[in-house]
Amino acid sequence: MKAPLALLFFLFSGLIISHAQPKFDTTGWVLYLVGKDTLYIRKDTPFDIAVKSGEYKKAVGLMKATLKSDPNNATNNYNLSCIYALIHNPDSAIFFLSLSLLKDSSVFALSDPDMYSIITDPRWKKIKEAQIAKYELKNGKLINRNLSEELWTMFMKDQAFYRPSKLLENKFGPQKNLQDSLTKIYQPLWDSNLKELKKIIRKNGWPMISVVGKKAALTAFLIVQHGDYESQKKYEPIMEAAANKGEADWSELALLIDRIRIHENKPQLYGSQVKFNEKTKQYEPEPIEDETNLDIRRSKVGLGSAANYYSNWKIKYTVKQNKE
Repeated sequence: MKAPLALLFFLFSGLIISHAQPKFDTTGWVLYLVGKDTLYIRKDTPFDIAVKSGEYKKAVGLMKATLKSDPNNATNNYNLSCIYALIHNPDSAIFFLSLSLLKDSSVFALSDPDMYSIITDPRWKKIKEAQIAKYELKNGKLINRNLSEELWTMFMKDQAFYRPSKLLENKFGPQKNLQDSLTKIYQPLWDSNLKELKKIIRKNGWPMISVVGKKAALTAFLIVQHGDYESQKKYEPIMEAAANKGEADWSELALLIDRIRIHENKPQLYGSQVKFNEKTKQYEPEPIEDETNLDIRRSKVGLGSAANYYSNWKIKYTVKQNKE
């Protein structure tokens, strides 16, 4: 799914962080003050609300009505395609996807989890070939195209159940039993991805940004992040070496470091890990080392403020100060 504005979002679509006056039209956005930052959250449209509540048929009707006044809107055609893919209507999904990509030279769609249900359709291959050709014409040849393609698909697998899991959480509220049950569903996909990634690393080394691109390199991190502790421990120094060369993203590596430390019963360094408290029925951060300097450490690796980050889990967070 694409957001309606081509702006840089902070980890979650629909969020914009500003430290000064915004340089975009704020019509349709809600302003919040979180810590010292200004947080802009795009107001949900009726289409957004229908999608978030899982009312996909209603979302189709709303988007079709919107397209009547602007039938060539690429973003709207793309989002309609996503909904059709989610309800397993490949003909309509591919029709509207094709319309949305007429002037698009990106490879965004080739790793979009919403499209996961149509990647086995023979027509998907033609779409993929066409998009890669346009991308390479504009940006130059992919250094390892086959590896990039493989990692894009693995990204889709890794994230394929994120949307339905959010639907269930929105409907029933956060529950440990629900999360445990969903993890059992995800686990075979994650295990399969990890097995394939290990083969890739044995053959090619860690997937470097300069070789496979940022999205494919992100995939390698996500797979390890969702893997077992032993794999995380094994690949963390390899990813760190790549990050120190600019070939992996330190903001992603920080999350892996935190997850490993939580496994080892150590306080996290970057505050990326949260847990669900069964007693309060709310999310809360895992223990944090030297919490006073948390935002300084986060900033050094390219992460935004902790208050903004935790707001995604409705956690009201204030930076702890030294008592001296």
